[in-house]
Amino acid sequence: MAIFMNTNCSPTFPPDPAPQRMRRLLLAMLALALLGAAAYWKTLSNEYVYDDKDYIQGVAAYQETLVLRDMFTPEYFKVYKERTYRPVGSLSFYLDSLLWNMQARGAHSFNMLLHILVCWMALAVLYTMTGKLPESAMGAAIFAVHPIHVEAVALASNREELLCALFFFAALHLYLMWRNVRRDTPAFLILTTLCFILALCSKEMGAALPAVLVLCDLVLPPAGETRGGALRRGLPFYAATGALLAGFMVLRFTIMHQDAGAAEYPGGSVWTALLTMSAVFFSYIKLLFAPWPLCADYVVDAAHGLTVWRAAALAGLAAYAAAAAHLCRRAPMAGFAILFFAVAWLPVSNIIPFGEVMAERYVYIPSFALSALAACVLIRIKRYRTPALIAYSAVALAVLAMLAVTVVRCGVWRDDATLWSNTVACAPCSAKAHHDLGNVLARGGAFEKALEHYDMATRCDDEAEQFKLEYNRGLALMALGRDAESERAFLASINLHPYYVLPYYNLGKLAAQRGDLPRATRYFRQAIAVDPDNAHSYCVAGHHMRLFAGNEEQRREALKMLNQCVDKDPGNANWRAELALVLMDLGHRRSAVQELRTALSIEPNNELILEIFKRLGVAPEPASRVDAPIYRPSPWKAWLFLALLFFGIIICLMYVYYLAME
Repeated sequence: MAIFMNTNCSPTFPPDPAPQRMRRLLLAMLALALLGAAAYWKTLSNEYVYDDKDYIQGVAAYQETLVLRDMFTPEYFKVYKERTYRPVGSLSFYLDSLLWNMQARGAHSFNMLLHILVCWMALAVLYTMTGKLPESAMGAAIFAVHPIHVEAVALASNREELLCALFFFAALHLYLMWRNVRRDTPAFLILTTLCFILALCSKEMGAALPAVLVLCDLVLPPAGETRGGALRRGLPFYAATGALLAGFMVLRFTIMHQDAGAAEYPGGSVWTALLTMSAVFFSYIKLLFAPWPLCADYVVDAAHGLTVWRAAALAGLAAYAAAAAHLCRRAPMAGFAILFFAVAWLPVSNIIPFGEVMAERYVYIPSFALSALAACVLIRIKRYRTPALIAYSAVALAVLAMLAVTVVRCGVWRDDATLWSNTVACAPCSAKAHHDLGNVLARGGAFEKALEHYDMATRCDDEAEQFKLEYNRGLALMALGRDAESERAFLASINLHPYYVLPYYNLGKLAAQRGDLPRATRYFRQAIAVDPDNAHSYCVAGHHMRLFAGNEEQRREALKMLNQCVDKDPGNANWRAELALVLMDLGHRRSAVQELRTALSIEPNNELILEIFKRLGVAPEPASRVDAPIYRPSPWKAWLFLALLFFGIIICLMYVYYLAME
């Protein structure tokens, strides 16, 4: 504790000329960029994994022009498959589709760039707080290479963490600059609130900003100003951000709310949530200082009773608060760092339950506390030559060690097979890990091994995954020709979740293969009843009914299904080709050729369509008009947008810098 004594860490900028100070700052930013690139270059060759396939590849709206149509309506959740309202992240994925057609390399490059920008903002916040560039740069270097950030950066669909952190730290930096300028100009208030809105619309973690602003004035008031004076002066910022947060929460839980059932507290009550999350809190702190082993899925059992260890965790929370209060008096910067971690973590502490307990990405913003603590230690110890050399060497070695761990960890996220094999090793009781590894094995044709992992996932007893698990078990059994067992698995999936549409398709397929077309038709109609707005339901039903139709009446039923499919999804060339095939079966050759030409207009190189033309002996000429073309804007518009956004940010920062230096 001695190294913290009388450490105010308030901003005291060196007497260097402004140009020299700017050069040093640019060199520090370049070093951070190189560190960030060195840490995450390996992700550029990674595939889409985990949630990427649902939230990026599985969203058809990113391939459409009218992406904004449902962005600000309650349809957002259905169209973009999000559980919460995060339009900024969704817009960034649309930008991916324009720039590099949703290729994984482009998305990972975007994430790496965002992480570097976040590191720069973390440096700006530390430098504004302390006025000491070398120590701030060392703290930001820890942030740049910390292994606990790999999940947020290497998983493309976790971009919302990076965007939220970027705007969160930008807002905090603007507020700290305003305190140093000591000028009541509206520019800082407007820019701070704008960044806060963008942070909230990126992810709910941004909700901690108003409390962090109060914490800054309470623990680190500007030099020469009392805490009371700082708090009174910051009232407009507290009021603006607090009102915006209240409005966002009202919007979030009323209009922009997904009706998918409310999340429950871990263990089902506030008391069990408190016991569980207190242990999780210290698990995060352990990972900050000793980031190994890391895991893609942490299995945390709900705490239903007060044991010695759980009581120790509750006592630890009290000791943590007491230590923070003590440091706030004796070493304000260290006290701020400790409190910042707790305050920034509150949105994911299950005060408001959200269905998750622990994940590394949740401490992307809170981990800034470690950087602030390291900077404060280096500032204080700098006055002692030998200890300072030891401290700087220790931090440098820690940065290199974390860099090595981060590079290794990025390789774990290379593909689904590597990720879930690693997760099964570090979390043997993870139902999700066994389930997803089983899916990987099934896709590779190793169905027996896949069934073994499905059985292990069942033993892990994760009710949330059970209906999907039974469905995937049914697929593996069907691939092995064990149709009776497969049918039982599909029925079990339906019993667990009657509104899960996929088992109905496969039950219909099994019935059709047995020649029981009436039973197959009944299952297909049940699938349509479950999801009547889904074109895929009609298409799958029509496809299988056409394949196994035994008479003209059954073919006409298939025609009816496929017509409804094309009406709901007119831009799908494959379904138009399927419609053409059933028209041919019914003898409507001219209509079939017209559908094929329309399909060819949508996908000129579709091999299935060209093969059907060849079978008919008709020249493959596309139709002059397509009913529902999917227009893709030119990528140059996206690059122009990025350039304008970049220069807009530069102009704003230059203006703020001008105000600060004037």
